[in-house]
Amino acid sequence: MEILEIMLLWRCFFLGLLDDLLISLSRRIYWLRSMKVREGLRSALSGGVLPLMAFAYTSFFLNIKLGRSKKPNWIFFESHTHSFCDNAKYLYLYIHNRGLYDKCLWISFDYHEAEALRRKGFPTVNASPSLYLSARVIVSSGSRAPYEVGRWIRFVSLWHGIPIKSIFWLNTNDKGLYGGALRKALYFLADPHLFAPDYLLLAPPSIFKEVFRIAFNVDQSKLILGPYPRNFVFIDRLYGEEINAYTPEDFPEDKTIILYLPTYREYRLSMDITDVLPLSEINEVCRRYDALFLIKTHFFEDVTAAIGNYERIVILDNSKDVYPLLRRVDILITDYSSVALDFLYADKPILFYPYDFEDYVKHRAQYIDYDLMTPGPKARSPKELLDSIIGALEGEDEYKHERSVIRKLVWGDMSELRESHFRGLATKIIDLATID
Repeated sequence: MEILEIMLLWRCFFLGLLDDLLISLSRRIYWLRSMKVREGLRSALSGGVLPLMAFAYTSFFLNIKLGRSKKPNWIFFESHTHSFCDNAKYLYLYIHNRGLYDKCLWISFDYHEAEALRRKGFPTVNASPSLYLSARVIVSSGSRAPYEVGRWIRFVSLWHGIPIKSIFWLNTNDKGLYGGALRKALYFLADPHLFAPDYLLLAPPSIFKEVFRIAFNVDQSKLILGPYPRNFVFIDRLYGEEINAYTPEDFPEDKTIILYLPTYREYRLSMDITDVLPLSEINEVCRRYDALFLIKTHFFEDVTAAIGNYERIVILDNSKDVYPLLRRVDILITDYSSVALDFLYADKPILFYPYDFEDYVKHRAQYIDYDLMTPGPKARSPKELLDSIIGALEGEDEYKHERSVIRKLVWGDMSELRESHFRGLATKIIDLATID
């Protein structure tokens, strides 16, 4: 047998074991439930990322810094979902749309997505170990990956939501996501304050900057104050935002749009829509009021049940971005998701559906009063949800003042969005690459 054949057989065997391992781990590690994340890790691990991870951690302990990067002034953008979405997407698009800096590259984990970006004229690069060895500045929508802790990397986390639920070190519940000893140890190993001297975190210019400081265990000097780039959709369009996204043009203009966006539950693998929503009744109400009911589950969760033939109910692809569509949404329904705090900029009705509140707080200890932070009706049962939907379709809106108050509380000086807010944030990020 030729050496090349042996190598190919070994590679197939290794990838098979890797697939089995990732699927098995996904039952315990919630973020591995996303197919895109698993595919990205599979590609990265099979491409030599493990040695890079080891070198990155070693660089911290031995104070190793690489020589001058081959790309010292380039800024690399990526999403925590390994797809073109969230805050990193919109800051990347904003910089290119406004012509502020031409050395910005999107890190792609998907061939088709990369091609779609290139066809629109946006520069992209495939994820690889060599990229992470040469990158000087990485801007992400999530936490830093283990191979991004090297001392040569200046890492900026734009994050992906102002928390209503407890995240990271805010969660004091021992049954919670970071409650177990192993999970705490894993997070400690990836702690940005410990392992990344050049770590910066985007936070709102409000009292919530303190929430971020505590949740991420960082010094206040590590915070960049500014708007969430994805909220630019509420003031203008960006060329390229339609890539991997639902847009207002995807749905009829003459229909009232209701969008249900539940957050994920780390204690379950999938969501059975029929257990949560009174689908037949919702379909009838939407028919009566000429509305469409759109459902997009979190990308960590799959929909397990077929919902039947309901002409007014649409299941959206949960790997696609919905932020451009938010401009068109008339009524938002969510539970503990940060999208509610973003949607405050639309100043339209928000219905909250915390049907499993008692179970949820067993895993996610509440750091702030839920009723205070949720300016809208709270439905605890399918019937209450249906009543809230009918009320909103009838024009009831008793929470307009409360929405304004919470918007100012959460977003502070940026509770009224302006173009200058986004340009200011973009300038801060560009300066990281151009000023030593």
